[in-house]
Amino acid sequence: MEISNKQIEALNSTVQILLPLQLKLPLAYQIACIARDVHEAFDKLNTERTEIITKYAKKDENGKVVTNSENHMIEIDDKDVKNVDKELNELFSKKVELKTEKIKLEDIKDLDLTVAQIEALVSFIEK
Repeated sequence: MEISNKQIEALNSTVQILLPLQLKLPLAYQIACIARDVHEAFDKLNTERTEIITKYAKKDENGKVVTNSENHMIEIDDKDVKNVDKELNELFSKKVELKTEKIKLEDIKDLDLTVAQIEALVSFIEK
């Protein structure tokens, strides 16, 4: 199944909510498989995001990334903001292949999920 990195980020939050739930097999197994694939893709996404931000970050005389003393955010020169936005948008629109199987709607009908959580799972739900 192919989904975007943007969807991976949303799905990661939903998976975190589902992991502690007591579920019956085979749904628990399916969620565990989704979680494994999502965590792997999310870690890769975070690594690539950090690389982009670090590439454009202001650096001190020792080459260390400069952070704002008030909010501890990495500082980026105004001239580089468009490049960062462009590369991050490209990163988040990239597609990722996940190996997981779809979940039957019937199997999750009794879970109390928010609309946002269902939206994150839509790609994995089979009617």
